Amino acid sequence: MSYLILCDSGADLTDELKAKEEVIKVPLSLMLGDEVFVDDENLDALDFLQKMKNYPDTPKSACPSPEDYLKHFEKADEVYIITISSKLSASYNSAKIAIDMYHEEKGKNKIYLIDSKGAAASQTLLANKIVELKNAGANYDETVKGVEELNAKKQTTFVLETLENLRKNGRLTGLKAFIAEALNIKPVMTTDKEGNIIKADQARGINKACALLADLTAKHAIETGSKALVISHCNCPERAEKIKAMLEEKHKFEKVDIVPTGGLATLYAAEGGIIIGC
Repeated sequence: MSYLILCDSGADLTDELKAKEEVIKVPLSLMLGDEVFVDDENLDALDFLQKMKNYPDTPKSACPSPEDYLKHFEKADEVYIITISSKLSASYNSAKIAIDMYHEEKGKNKIYLIDSKGAAASQTLLANKIVELKNAGANYDETVKGVEELNAKKQTTFVLETLENLRKNGRLTGLKAFIAEALNIKPVMTTDKEGNIIKADQARGINKACALLADLTAKHAIETGSKALVISHCNCPERAEKIKAMLEEKHKFEKVDIVPTGGLATLYAAEGGIIIGC
């Protein structure tokens, strides 16, 4: 049976995933005022980052339309859709509308929608799992079970140089005023079981925050028995490598991927941001 993995562009795909014809990125749109960027394979994320730095107002994003998902459903017998957390974007709802439209009109294919309850590296982790299961010969039901088990136990954790874009775009609803910029306090963030962003801990300075990020991730990996890790970085590959080294001292991973952020994660993480899916 043929299959497709549709990832909205919140996912930071590895080169391996990009090379697979079964993996398709469904792009969001990014806006700097009247200038619109399609977050697809043609977007230069570093160029976008620079333009964002020079933009004085709040950058915005818009989710794919239902048609952006719907047009791919006939391309395979099984379709797996991985979206950024439904608490952070309407991408999940857009995909759900597309599925409802398809089932009402045709409905012959098996389509499974996965709310990653995370973003970036966390979505990539799920895509890797589907490919792994399919390479092992898993059928549709086995694949759904395997990816849901991972989704239930995985964790998205991140450290950013600044939370300003998240705050301005309303992605930190309910967040208490714990950020002390003058004291150089860097929060370590995670997502709850519903996919909302919450604070896990905090440290003074980015280096201590990254060490704390590694500690929290390693603890989670040990508790869940995780052997796979994805690290997304926004224009800071050396920082990502250092965190990888710290993690590998604490826990044995079978697969570690380091990937640069795509457009959407770049918009919210900004330069220096690290996002881990484990």
